[in-house]
Amino acid sequence: MKWIRNIVLLSLLSAPVWGDKLFIRNKPFLGASMGVGVSRMVELEPLAKALGFTVKPLNGGFLVTTDPNSDQGSEICEAGSAVVDGNKLSLITGTGGQNLISLSEFCSSVGAKLVVNSEMGSTDVYMESNAKSRGPSLKDKWGVTGQAEKGQGSRSLPDGPGKVSVQLYEAFGLLPAIRDLKEYRTLNLKSAEVARFKSALQNLCTPELFQKIYPRMEKSIEQAMQGSLALSQVPADEFERYVSSKPELAKKFTENIAAWEELRSFSATLLEQKSDGRQAIVMLEVLHTDPLTNQTTKNKVLLALIRAGVNRWKIAEREVVE
Repeated sequence: MKWIRNIVLLSLLSAPVWGDKLFIRNKPFLGASMGVGVSRMVELEPLAKALGFTVKPLNGGFLVTTDPNSDQGSEICEAGSAVVDGNKLSLITGTGGQNLISLSEFCSSVGAKLVVNSEMGSTDVYMESNAKSRGPSLKDKWGVTGQAEKGQGSRSLPDGPGKVSVQLYEAFGLLPAIRDLKEYRTLNLKSAEVARFKSALQNLCTPELFQKIYPRMEKSIEQAMQGSLALSQVPADEFERYVSSKPELAKKFTENIAAWEELRSFSATLLEQKSDGRQAIVMLEVLHTDPLTNQTTKNKVLLALIRAGVNRWKIAEREVVE
């Protein structure tokens, strides 16, 4: 992993990193962005506007409020900072002169929900009040009436919907590591490792859910292979010059590699399951680690499953709830 971090650090010096897709209230974010997930820095003005806040320049900094006539926090506003709903946050300047702010800190200050879904390559932000308009939860939608069972936080689970749900996230560990991809000399989407991953998904998911998940994974596999192959051909003592001469290309390759390693880091713990014998609802705690920052993100994920035979269950739907 050290060689990956070295490349990433060099690319960060030359250009902002445009990471996974960011959606604000279900709409693509069009402002400047640097980094991925909870470590992402984004352009202040378009972020605030998208969430319904006003931005006023003040004392070399910015005052961010819901009421354009409010001066809350004006006494602590200064250059290099933004006072967001009374909380003073630091700004950095992007390479294009944009005012960038921590996405996670901004969301925390205004009570917005930040959901990082690395396996889908997206980050979603919405105000809590807006969450009610996203439709019924899977629990309400599926109407499972059985008794709830609590998990023990162990992967040594008996056969059933909880075990199948945990196995979905364990399947990402079947993907080849970057150090193995680096040895490939041609793109090989039919390698034994990729075939095992594909087979695992097919066994765990309904055909409909498999068709939603696997095409995205196949694209990620191809991109990670391309990045590894390209960078493996650059001598170690020429990385800095390579990044300086081809910043956009180097940035793209390192993002793909970092996203790949984050996929492989997924792990899950069973929190709760509820079944009526025909269908089930499972709550998992899912962890994944950003290889660039070593930050671990924790999400709660709800899965709906249907019985597919004796002691066999298949995942039909999945929803990140926290």
